[in-house]
Amino acid sequence: MITKVNHLINKLLLFIFLFPPSISGLTWVETTQEDFADGVYERNLYASHRYGGTVEFAHRFDLNNDGYLEVFTSSWDNLRVFWGQSDGFDPGNYREFSVSSRSGNSISSDLNCNGYPELITKTSSHLLIHWGQPGGPVPGNSFSISTPWTVGEASYTADLNKDGWLDIIVDRYNYSVSAIFWGDSSGYSESNRTELPMYVGCQNIEVGDFNNDNWLDILFCERDLSWLHNRIYWGSPSGYSASNQQALPTAYGVHGTSVADLNNDGYLDLVFTHWDSNVTYIYWGSSSGYSQTNMQILNSGPAYGGSACADINEDGYIDILFFRSNAIPIIYWGNETGFSDGNTTTVGICDVSTGGCIADFNYDSHLDFLLNGYYSYSYVHWGPDFNGYVSLPVSCDHHGMFFEPGNVYTREYKEDYISSVFDGGEIQLWLNISWDDSIPSGTDIIISVRTGETSSPDSTWREWVPVSNGGIIPDSLASRYIQYKAIFTYTTPAILPYLWEVRIEYGAINQLLVEPDYIDSTGTGQMKTYSIYVENQGTTEDIVEITKQWTELNWDVRIRDAISGDTLIDHNGNGIPDIDTLFPNETRYLFVDITPTDSCFAGTTDTTVIKAYFASDTATSDTCFIITKIIMDISLIIDPDQSGNILPGESINYSLDITNYGNIKDVVDVTVTQSSPSWSYDLLDSTGISLVDHNGNWAVDIDTLEPFGTSCGIVAQISSPASANPGDVDTALVLVRFTGYPDTVDTATLITTVISPDSTLVLIDPDQTGYVDAGLTKVYNLTVRNLGSLDDVIDIISNGTSPGWSCSLLDSSGNPLTDTDGDSKVDVGLVPSGGSVLMKAGITSSIAAQGGDIDSTVIWAVSSIDTSVKDNAHLVTIVNSSVAVLIEPDSADSVSPGDTVSYNLAVTNLGNSPDVIDITSSGGNADWYFEILDENGLPLEDTDSDGKLDVGPVLPNSSVNIRARVGASDSAVAGDTDIRVVYATSSNNENIYDTAMLITYITGSVTLFLIDPDYSERLEFGMVKDYALWVVLEGTARDYVEVYPAGASGGWTYELLNSGLSPLIDNNSNGMFDIGWMEPNDTVGLYIRVNAPTGMVGLDSLSLKVVINGETEVYSKEDSAVVYSYIVPALEIHNYASPFMDRTTFRFSLPEAGKVYLNVYNRLGERVRVLLSGKHYQRGIYKLPWDGRNDYSKPLAPAVYYYVFRLKRDSGREDKIIKKTAIVR
Repeated sequence: MITKVNHLINKLLLFIFLFPPSISGLTWVETTQEDFADGVYERNLYASHRYGGTVEFAHRFDLNNDGYLEVFTSSWDNLRVFWGQSDGFDPGNYREFSVSSRSGNSISSDLNCNGYPELITKTSSHLLIHWGQPGGPVPGNSFSISTPWTVGEASYTADLNKDGWLDIIVDRYNYSVSAIFWGDSSGYSESNRTELPMYVGCQNIEVGDFNNDNWLDILFCERDLSWLHNRIYWGSPSGYSASNQQALPTAYGVHGTSVADLNNDGYLDLVFTHWDSNVTYIYWGSSSGYSQTNMQILNSGPAYGGSACADINEDGYIDILFFRSNAIPIIYWGNETGFSDGNTTTVGICDVSTGGCIADFNYDSHLDFLLNGYYSYSYVHWGPDFNGYVSLPVSCDHHGMFFEPGNVYTREYKEDYISSVFDGGEIQLWLNISWDDSIPSGTDIIISVRTGETSSPDSTWREWVPVSNGGIIPDSLASRYIQYKAIFTYTTPAILPYLWEVRIEYGAINQLLVEPDYIDSTGTGQMKTYSIYVENQGTTEDIVEITKQWTELNWDVRIRDAISGDTLIDHNGNGIPDIDTLFPNETRYLFVDITPTDSCFAGTTDTTVIKAYFASDTATSDTCFIITKIIMDISLIIDPDQSGNILPGESINYSLDITNYGNIKDVVDVTVTQSSPSWSYDLLDSTGISLVDHNGNWAVDIDTLEPFGTSCGIVAQISSPASANPGDVDTALVLVRFTGYPDTVDTATLITTVISPDSTLVLIDPDQTGYVDAGLTKVYNLTVRNLGSLDDVIDIISNGTSPGWSCSLLDSSGNPLTDTDGDSKVDVGLVPSGGSVLMKAGITSSIAAQGGDIDSTVIWAVSSIDTSVKDNAHLVTIVNSSVAVLIEPDSADSVSPGDTVSYNLAVTNLGNSPDVIDITSSGGNADWYFEILDENGLPLEDTDSDGKLDVGPVLPNSSVNIRARVGASDSAVAGDTDIRVVYATSSNNENIYDTAMLITYITGSVTLFLIDPDYSERLEFGMVKDYALWVVLEGTARDYVEVYPAGASGGWTYELLNSGLSPLIDNNSNGMFDIGWMEPNDTVGLYIRVNAPTGMVGLDSLSLKVVINGETEVYSKEDSAVVYSYIVPALEIHNYASPFMDRTTFRFSLPEAGKVYLNVYNRLGERVRVLLSGKHYQRGIYKLPWDGRNDYSKPLAPAVYYYVFRLKRDSGREDKIIKKTAIVR
C-alpha cells in the first residue's frame, strides 16, 4: 500500500540541532479531507478520505489497473466491459455482467477508496454497483438499490456536498422524481437520498460548476414533455432543492446533453440533442447565467445517442461529435467564429447510435471515438481520420458509455486544484514548500503559489509563481495571505496522479537580514573568503552583534569589515564583535574568511553559521549558513631514479621513498617492470620483509598511506642471473598507484649494469631531484661504493652549480670532506673493495632565486688508482614557488542612474615567480554595466589563452594597475546598490586568489516634500471632524518623515491619526510623530481629528488654527498644512448666577448678525426692565450684566422673573427665546 511520505532533510536537522533558531518557524499543512475540501476545483477532482485526505480524480477509466482504458456497453440483459490493451480492443476480450432489467449508461469510480474502481450502472429498475477488486469487477460481487419507476437509464458520480464521499445521481427514482444517493463511510442506502422533481430524465446527466460559486450543479435533460423543460439544480452549502433550479426550454424529445467551454470565454456552455428533431440547442454560458436570448440552434439531425465534445483537430477550439439516429455521426468544427451547419464532417459508419464518447483508446496520440450501437455491434473508430474501426459484439447497446475524460472546459488532460487562502496573521516570509504525492509515469503535479495583502485574491495579488517540491518560495512573495495551485496532468486517463499533503513553512519577516547562504569548496589549508551583508529592515537604529559557530573547530574563521578589511571588533564592551550602529534600511558588508587546517582530508565539510542580532533585542536575529567542502587533491610520488653496478649472479638494493602529498589516504599498489626477462626482483619493506597484497587485487602494496606528505620507504632488490655478462643492463620501472584512484601514478627508474669481478669501479648514487626555498640549502644523501677488486681512496668533485648558488661536500655527519691522501682533492677516505661510504651534498640556492629556477649540480666520485674510473650523481634542485596575489583596495562610491564610476585597482604578485594573474568578477546587478580595463583604459586580454582575461606575466613583488568601470542602469533608483567582487587568481595555482569588493550606491534627491491641503471650515459645538491630509515625497531618494502639530485654543482638542485612523506614534521620543520611511514618488495619507468645544462655559475662542509641520530626516525638507476650524454658535442665552441676590450676567450667542432685544417680565406679564432694544450685533458670543433693578433703578422684589430674548437677523428671520430666573434676598 502506498503511504504518505515524510520528507526528512538530514542536513537541515543537523543545523537545527547544532544551531537552534531564536524564533521557531511555522507551517501551514493541508493533509486532511477537511483541509482540501475548501479548495476550488471542478467535477473531475474531489477531496477524498483516502489516507486521511487526498485530492484525486472522481472517475476511473481503467477497471483492472493494468494501465489501459476500458469501454462499457449496456445491452437489454447484460453489461459488458471490453478490456483495453496496448493496441486498442479485442472483440473477444470482455467480461459480461447479467442484469435483471434493461441497462442504461455506466460510469466508473473508486467509491470506497480501496484502489479498485467500481462499475456503476443505472438499469430500468435498479441502481447497480459492481464492486471493484484485483483484476476488475466480477459478476456476483454487487450491490443494488431498487428504483421503483422503471424508466431510468442515466447515472453520475460526484462529491456534491464535499464530504469526501462520492454521491450517485440517477435520472429516475420514482414517478416524476430523480434522486441523489449520498455516499458516506457506510456506503449507500435507499433511505439516505434526496429527491428532485424530474419527469423523464434520459440518456445522460451532466455535472459542473455552471455559476462559478464552487458548488457543483446538476443538469438533467427532459425527454417526453414539451411543457417540462431541462433543468439545472443549483448546488449550495445546504444542498439541492426543488425551489433552487432553472428551466432551460428546448424542442420536444431531448435525448442527450454535453458540457464544455465551446467558445473559450471561460464559461461552460450546454449542448442539448433531440431523438426525433433535427435541431440541437446550445445555451451559451456567461457572467449572467443562461438565457433563451443567448442561444444557438444547429441543424445537426436527430441525435438519439447525444453528443461528445473534444478538440478533435487540435486547433484550440472544442468540436462537437453528434451520435445520430440512422445517420453517420457528424462533427461540427469549432473555431473563433463559433459553429455553423456549413462547417461539418461526417465520420464513421451509419448506425442507430445510442451514445458514445471520445478518448485516445489505442495510445497513438490521436483521439478515437466509441459509438454505442443499437443493433449487433458497437464500434471504436480510430483517429485521426476515423476510417478504421473495431467492432465490439453487443445486443442493443443502450447508452453504454457517455462520459469522455478530460477537463470539463477544454477536455485537456489536466485539472486545476486551487487551495483556500491561508492567513498568516501578519506579513510573513514564506520560506519553502513541499508536498507528498503519487505521480506514476506519464503524470505530474505542478504547483504554483501566489500571495497578496487582501483576504480574497484580487488585482493587487501577485501572479502565480511555479515552485519545486522541497524548494524555496521567493522572498519577493512576502505577504500576509498565500494560496497554492496544483495542476494535475496525465497522458492517459488510465493512469492518474494523487495529491496527499502540502506543507508551506513560513515566519514573520525579520527586521534583521543576513544574506546570502553559501555552498562552496576550497583546498586543504587554502583560505576561502565569502562576502555577506547585514541589513536593518526595522525602524530603529541599533548595535548589531555578530557571532560565529562552526563545526570544524580546528579551522580558522575570521569576520572582517568589507570596507576597511579589518577584523570585526567589539564596540559596546560585551565581548562580542559587532557592527557599531546600523540605521534603518542600512546595509553593511562583511567578509568571512574560512581557513581549513593543513591536514584536512578531502570531503571534510564545515558548516559555519553567522548570526546577527540587535544588542537591545536579542530575539530579533537572522543567520546565514556557509558550507565549505575540501576538494580532493591526489598526489603520489616515488623517488629517486637510481643506477647501480653488480656482479653476475648478485643483487643490489635500491632504497625508494613513496610519498603521499595529497589529502586522501589509500592503499598504494607497487609493481615492477624489467627490461631483461632473465633478471628478477623483490620488493621489501624498510625492515627487509617482502611486501604482500593486502587488498586482494594481485599487486603487492603499502596497506594505507596517510596524506599530507607522509612517506613510506621500500627497497627494490634487483638480481642479475649468474649467466649475465659484464656490460649487460637492466632497466626496472617501479610504478606506484592508488588503488581507489588508478589514474594517479608515478614511477622510479632503476638502471643496473653488470661489471667484471676484476676491475676498478666506483659508483655514486642516487641521482636526485629536490626542492628548496630561495636562499636555503637542500641536503642530499649519497652513497659512494667501491665495486672494484682493490681498496681505493675515492675523490669527490662537484661541478655545474649555477652562479649565485653553492655546493658543500659533507661526510655523513654533516662535516666538510677533507683530503685524506694529499692529492689536493677532498675524498671519502679509503673504501675497501665492495664497501660503501655515506656522504652528503648541500646545495644552497641564491637568495635572489625565483620560483621554478633549476640548478643542476653533478657530484663525481673518482678512483685514486685510476682517475679515468669515475661515476656521477646528478642533483637537480628546484626553487619552490611561493604563490600569493593581492588586489586592492576594496572601494565604495556613489553614482547617479545611467552614469558610470571608475575604480583603480592594484594587482600585485607576492610570489617568487612570474605569474599570469587572471581577473574575473562575480555579483552585481544584471542590468548594470561592468568592465575591467588596463591602466591605459584598454580592455584586458587573455594573454595565456585559458579563456580568462588577465594581467601578466607579473614579475615577483611587482604590481600592475587596472581599472574597473561600473555603470548604473537608467532605471536604478536611489538606495539601489551594486556589489561586485573582483578576483585576482594565480595561474600558477588556481586555488590562490584575492578579492576586492566594489560597492556602488545610487545617490538620489528629494525634489518635493509637501503636506496638503489647507482647510478652513465651520464646526458646531461638540462636533468631531477628521481632516484628511496627505504627505507627498517626490524625487529619486527615500527619506524618513516626521510630523508635529502646533496650535492651541481653550476648549479645543486635536490629535494626529494614520490612514487607518489609529493615533500616530512618536517612536523615537523626539517630540515628533513618525510617518516612517517614504519611497520616491510616494504619497501617505493621514488625518487630524479636531474636537470642538461642547458648550459656551469657559469658551475663550471660537476658532482653532493648527499648523501640521512636517520634515524629512535625511534631506531636511520641510512643509506644513494649516487647518482652521471655527465655531458657528447656536442661538442661545442663559444667565449666571441663577437664582441671584443682586447681580447676574446674561451670556448669549448669535449664529448671524442682527438686532437683539432683551426684556425682563414679572409673573403677571408686566415688563420691569429693558436691557437691550434693537442693538445690532455681529455673529458671536456676548455677555451682558444686570444689577437686578427695574427701569427706574429700583431693586426688584424677590420673586421669579421671565426674560424674553429676540433676534431679528439681517437675513430677515426672527427668533425668540423665553427663560426664567429668580431673585432671592
